[in-house]
Amino acid sequence: MHYVKEHTTIPVPDVPFYDPDWDRKVGGEWMLMKYIDGINPVYLWRTLTDDQWETLRISIADIWSQLMRLRFKFIGSIYEQQVESESRYFIGPMAYIPQAGSIGSPEACTSGPFLSSRDWLVVIANEKVEPIRRSIPDPEDEQAHKWREATIDALKKSPLLDSDSRDHEQTVLSIT
Repeated sequence: MHYVKEHTTIPVPDVPFYDPDWDRKVGGEWMLMKYIDGINPVYLWRTLTDDQWETLRISIADIWSQLMRLRFKFIGSIYEQQVESESRYFIGPMAYIPQAGSIGSPEACTSGPFLSSRDWLVVIANEKVEPIRRSIPDPEDEQAHKWREATIDALKKSPLLDSDSRDHEQTVLSIT
């Protein structure tokens, strides 16, 4: 959040408390943010005038435009480290929001950071970044396994993910 606040004009709440959960005791990262007053647009959509819709669209496009201009050498989550009273940022493992039925965080060794889009997509296709869940055996698992293997094979061979320049890969990615 601090990085976005320092490098964009996007309104970002103050974060007085944060824990990256490196020791995995909590089951996920957490933060306490200060409240930003406003109304979620989802509650207003049906009442907006054409001019208000235009203003909202431009505001959302501006936010995405600023986020898409942030560039990094790796794919992962942004972390802040205090070094001699100075903030330094680095890309580390991806943070995940636990979902209902989760009994643990994804394994740290499969959470990045990733060097390329291909590496990230292969891990996603392998379902290695999903939170650990209790599951009931599904008779369709074998077909799903075959599809997953075919997807992984296609990702590994795809010329669309080959590039000497990684400019297309240095965008902030978010999984929710």
